[in-house]
Amino acid sequence: MVKRVRESSAVREVENNMKHEEFAERAAKRLLDMADRLEEEGRRLGVNGKVSARAKEMRVAAFMVRGEAEAITRAENEPSAEPR
Repeated sequence: MVKRVRESSAVREVENNMKHEEFAERAAKRLLDMADRLEEEGRRLGVNGKVSARAKEMRVAAFMVRGEAEAITRAENEPSAEPR
């Protein structure tokens, strides 16, 4: 019985990690896609310089989303320091 609890707990942990990573990838992809569309529209309208900074911010946000998900996954996987 204990073994089953550990297995299901491990499976749950993997599922939670995948959710963090999957969310991060989806959010990052959307941010990058929006940045690309924004730059294309800026070029089309002749205001590329004004929108380029915003597109760069979106790319940085995508990077940060991925990094945050990785940090959460690492924190959840670290053994907790419990007093003995």
